[in-house]
Amino acid sequence: MCGRFAQITPIDKVKEEFEINEGHTIFELNYNCAPGQNIGSIVFEGEKRQLKLLKWGLVVPWSYQNNEYKLINVRSETLNQKKTFQSLFQETRCLIVASGFFEWQKQPEGKIPYYIYMKDNKPFVMAGLWNRFQTPAGENIESCTILTTEPNELMMPIHNRMPVIIKKEHWSHWLNIKDEPLELLKILKPYPAHLMQTHQVSRFVNNPVNNSKKCIKPNDISLF
Repeated sequence: MCGRFAQITPIDKVKEEFEINEGHTIFELNYNCAPGQNIGSIVFEGEKRQLKLLKWGLVVPWSYQNNEYKLINVRSETLNQKKTFQSLFQETRCLIVASGFFEWQKQPEGKIPYYIYMKDNKPFVMAGLWNRFQTPAGENIESCTILTTEPNELMMPIHNRMPVIIKKEHWSHWLNIKDEPLELLKILKPYPAHLMQTHQVSRFVNNPVNNSKKCIKPNDISLF
């Protein structure tokens, strides 16, 4: 799964990297993005690629009634088999900006957190779905979920799932709702492991209240 990640790339570099010229959305740098928070995401609206803040944790009628944000991840393998997600997959796909993500490895002494990121330290985008939900009071909530897939060779020792990371050549295809969804299923694969790296971090990141460089600072133990 993907339950925590970092958005620490300056907004101007994000716009340059992902060719965003429209919109005035600004998100604060966050070393510890957690479910329920607003996160920087890229959508395609008005025939333009735009940056938007979306609440992490897809809001649907049952989750809103229970005030829950449990739909933070959706398995890409069953994406087109569940009615809850079929229409979103066809109509409202998004790209979620990240500098890196966290995952916890199970050990006898407890779960050990790791930070996973690109070798070139560039930001990347994770495949997502988003929607607009109107509450009974008339409030519009724009929310999202992150798609996951099987782990690549780097992730296998750490966890059995990882977020779907979309390659640059597929950004436009993923955002363009006119593209055939069934064809897009082919790109929802594990990202090449040789382009990524990871290091162990401290349990400081376990608390979502903590938001500083300490979240991604390497421990001296178990670097690989």
